[in-house]
Amino acid sequence: MSVRPIVLLGDPRLRMKGQPVETFGRLLHGLLDDLAHTMRDAPGVGLAAPQLGEPLAACVIEVEGRLHELVNPSIVRSTGDDRDLEGCLSIPGYVAYVTR
Repeated sequence: MSVRPIVLLGDPRLRMKGQPVETFGRLLHGLLDDLAHTMRDAPGVGLAAPQLGEPLAACVIEVEGRLHELVNPSIVRSTGDDRDLEGCLSIPGYVAYVTR
């Protein structure tokens, strides 16, 4: 478990598509721990593996004080839109309204 450097805007690793996770072993658990520690240290509410330079489909988010580890996530259903102010740990100091 460690706080790792966050990849910043302009780094080509941010453009890499996260590859599906196929092995759920010690390396994945270590990555998820690093994601959580790095996100909280930043501080932030979410962080994806490519933001640590790891091209994997994995991320962590913290909602209402509960940590969620997402591996190979996909949106299976969606209704309506939500618009809110968001930031990104890979673009420090920048926030904008985003509609999802």
